[in-house]
Amino acid sequence: MASKPNNASSNVQTRNVVTVNGDNGAGGTWTGSGSDYVTWTKAFAAEYEHDTQNQNLGTKYLNEEFSMTDNIRFHYFLPPGGRKIKNPKFFLLADPGLEFKGIQTSIGQNPELTPAVMSNYRVEYNFKNTGKTAYIWDLPDLNIPEGNDRYQYVYFSPKFKTTRNMAGGQNSIDTYLSWDNNEEAASNEVLGKYDDVLDLDNDGNTTEKFSSKKATYLYSPPLELILTKRSKRADSDTAQYSSLTTPDSEQIVDYKLNIFNNSINGVSGFTFFDILPHVGDKSIAPDQQGNYADRGSTYRLELTGPLDPNPNYTYEYSTTPVTEGNIAANYAGATWSSSVSDWSAVTMFRMKMKSGYTLASGAADDITFRAKMPDTIPLDTTDKAVNTFAGFSGDSYTGAFEALSNVVIPKKYKISGKIYYDVPPAGGSGNGKFLTTDDDVPAAGRTVSLFDASGNPVLDASGNPVVTTADSNGNFAFDNISKAGTYKVVVTPGFGDTLSPISVTSTSLIIGNDFTNNTSGANPVFESSVTLTPSDDKKTTNAALEASNSTLKVNM
Repeated sequence: MASKPNNASSNVQTRNVVTVNGDNGAGGTWTGSGSDYVTWTKAFAAEYEHDTQNQNLGTKYLNEEFSMTDNIRFHYFLPPGGRKIKNPKFFLLADPGLEFKGIQTSIGQNPELTPAVMSNYRVEYNFKNTGKTAYIWDLPDLNIPEGNDRYQYVYFSPKFKTTRNMAGGQNSIDTYLSWDNNEEAASNEVLGKYDDVLDLDNDGNTTEKFSSKKATYLYSPPLELILTKRSKRADSDTAQYSSLTTPDSEQIVDYKLNIFNNSINGVSGFTFFDILPHVGDKSIAPDQQGNYADRGSTYRLELTGPLDPNPNYTYEYSTTPVTEGNIAANYAGATWSSSVSDWSAVTMFRMKMKSGYTLASGAADDITFRAKMPDTIPLDTTDKAVNTFAGFSGDSYTGAFEALSNVVIPKKYKISGKIYYDVPPAGGSGNGKFLTTDDDVPAAGRTVSLFDASGNPVLDASGNPVVTTADSNGNFAFDNISKAGTYKVVVTPGFGDTLSPISVTSTSLIIGNDFTNNTSGANPVFESSVTLTPSDDKKTTNAALEASNSTLKVNM
């Protein structure tokens, strides 16, 4: 059975045939026969389907709550004890403007997915450079019970609410389930069905199989003049304008202001007013109670130049300091000019429809500009720059209405790994892989440094080289990297350390040996080159040391 593939057709039959001859005692003879068989099926478990592929959730309207269903079905033939889906992770990717309201599971089908488990999730913005916000659950192992030719279900039902910060038109919600033992080479594998196109486990393999599904819906915005603000990284294509963006340190951010006339009549004579993000900022216009809400920006973005021309609008800029919570002081009390000498000093700008121009019903105008991120090394992913803009007729700012926020959050990258002694098994040799069954052990206390592609030390917020130390498990991590690019990870050997000559590329399942020998000045070091991109922002690199020529001591 071992040579047969992992599917329901992998079976063999053994038959037993019995023939009996006799006589009736009066000279007559007779013959009787019978047969039966047993079918022996190879133990296997594999994803059968992820319901419902290309699910259509219909048309959604402002402030509407709705749910979707994810039903992942596994087909199995398993002996007593069943089989585990090991280290599963559930990924839910949605438009940043879509409000996540919660998730339900089926305790009857999956007793492991308790409310406490499902209430513990993390959020990653612009996940894998998709423009979507990811909600990620690290789940406990899920059990597939014993049984022949049966199905096990894993059920999720997330809930959402539409908001004004969503763009009209077709949208999608994407869901994924990944797990460790998804490949034939794994022990007690549970095979997936759909390509890992996003490289969910960050191992560089996008053809291995996990589970995935896409659901679509059409968002129909209100019948009014709708203001939306989108942004994107300067190195992203135009399709990636989003209500939330994660740029690198000192990168240019492209902004797009969209004025969409979803009312039944044409509009003219409107003014649109933008105050750029800055620390302690408030909304541009008051709410119905006269209050100005906090926008919550924790850093400032600087304008890099004038707004891109639009033949139907005039632009004016101001460098006057913003008066928080006072639209009159900011709009009417500021000094305005059609140009400035230092674009980085601009605090706000306004755009006016030209006389005689009418924005027709169903038509839209886009106005674009660029701003520069600060040095984000001192910042983390809790920091943000929040931008809005307001609209009103003529100069009647007392009737202003405001677009919901566009949020820019600093992008952070991570490189992590393990340093370990590759202990040869009895009668064998090292294999360049960390295996506890070989009695491999961590190499704690090694100094690990980070350099750019040119060999210059990467500096922290205080201007000091970024250096860390492998912990008691041999693990190290650099998790505040603020720019994409190629980096060199350098390990300073301990006394007597020798790098294993066996090179094994690390994957999500293999802790290998990714380092090579090099020198820093006149000193020997172990070095690994790692490339980070916006869509491949977490990388692992591991180092195997020869146990026979190291500081490892074994006490007998």
